[in-house]
Amino acid sequence: MKIFRAQGLILSLGVLILAGCASGSAIVTGESRGRIEPEDVKLYVEEPKNYDVIGVVKASSGAGWSEQASRNYAIKELKKQAARMGANGVILETNKARNFDPVPEYGTGYFYSRPASSEDVSGNAIYVYE
Repeated sequence: MKIFRAQGLILSLGVLILAGCASGSAIVTGESRGRIEPEDVKLYVEEPKNYDVIGVVKASSGAGWSEQASRNYAIKELKKQAARMGANGVILETNKARNFDPVPEYGTGYFYSRPASSEDVSGNAIYVYE
């Protein structure tokens, strides 16, 4: 009986760890620069005055317990992708949320469900001259 509870605990922890994941991609279309920290990447909904386009970035996350949590994971991944190119900004182009039926989860001897949502974001990775 203890073995089954331990397996359930390990399975639950694995689900929680995987739930914090997001994926992304980047295509360099301009001149890339040296990497920067993702925290230094700013998001723009309108074009700034003086910038160069470095590339296109996309990110997706189905990790959150809510739409906002999924969006936060996706934005974090979008900034990582842009920072790898040396972009200090991203002009947001699309933001798409998808909701799914609750996902059943087992493992601790109890059945419970959590809402599932996915967030996709994309934009142009840019270098803004200040």
